[in-house]
Amino acid sequence: MSNALTKEQEIVILLSRVTFCEEVKERINSIVSQQLNWFEVYKYGLYHKTLALCISNLKKLVSKQLIMPKILQSTYMFILEGNKHVVGIYEKEIQILRNELEKRGG
Repeated sequence: MSNALTKEQEIVILLSRVTFCEEVKERINSIVSQQLNWFEVYKYGLYHKTLALCISNLKKLVSKQLIMPKILQSTYMFILEGNKHVVGIYEKEIQILRNELEKRGG
């Protein structure tokens, strides 16, 4: 049994972060220049709940135009819009709590 990661697993691990050193950026571009199974990338990203972060980072870091199946692009946009909606709800709730704390002198 091999413990080696697939390219798809490695790219998800590399993209599931918020900061990147030059070495990691180069490795990401190297992997993306190879043929990837985008369905596997999405599978791992969804499973680990990092898909939106991964795709967002991919769009920022990769210099070449990515060719992903349209259904996967649509899935990403659906998740992105859902996240924006949830964040908007959280921001409204936080503002309500702040207002209440101000009323109570806190």
